[in-house]
Amino acid sequence: VELVAAHPHVRSFNVLQSIKRTPLVASYPDASLQLPEFMIDPQSPLVDLCFSDDSCFPLDDLRNRRIVEALRQLGLLCDHVTCNFIQDRANQIHNKRLTDPTTAYEKASRLIDHLNSSSFDCRALRIPQDHAWLPASNELYTVDRCRDAADRVLFDRVLKTADFSAISVSLRQLLGWDVPLSVEIIIQQFEIIIADPYEPCDRLEAVIREFGRRIDDIKSDASRLETLRLLVNNRSWIPISTINARV
Repeated sequence: VELVAAHPHVRSFNVLQSIKRTPLVASYPDASLQLPEFMIDPQSPLVDLCFSDDSCFPLDDLRNRRIVEALRQLGLLCDHVTCNFIQDRANQIHNKRLTDPTTAYEKASRLIDHLNSSSFDCRALRIPQDHAWLPASNELYTVDRCRDAADRVLFDRVLKTADFSAISVSLRQLLGWDVPLSVEIIIQQFEIIIADPYEPCDRLEAVIREFGRRIDDIKSDASRLETLRLLVNNRSWIPISTINARV
């Protein structure tokens, strides 16, 4: 590898492909040999997205440093985000959330910031739905237990609100936040709001207006209509915003 790096004239496509397919980088912590593309360049900004004990770091010894430097010159180390890298980060965050919650939350926040500030197309990612890797309410949650702040009045008593405001179009699509909230979530929000006499009328009004917009969805399911009928039976739920009261 060092010979190829030192002599550009021998860097043919076939030679570089052969190096890419050869596990030759000793990885942390057990010195197992890994493919170059799975090893993070220690000088890359991606280091900040990784845990200190991640196996994606090259072992720091004299021989390995020389190999890493040669691979860096050849551009064969991982120094930019890829689908595999992001999916591995999400997996590590999920796995570390219980043993090291503070660091896991920090790495999750940095990962989201990186995805939002880059042009990476998140739609190709495949992150398991049961992975808790999204920062919300100072903890980590699965995609179905949190939502970004848009229209939070319709869900914030049921779901957690994400701890990031900026969100790219492709990330929103990956998370499924580009589609309307389910009617069931809004009904749960309605149930909690009308049970609390101290909830402001404007929050109740927002939910009722959303029911009006989604009336066809509600009417299409008899169980939804029955649930709403039972919720409002003998309860004050019609807001009078001028006096912040209900009838």
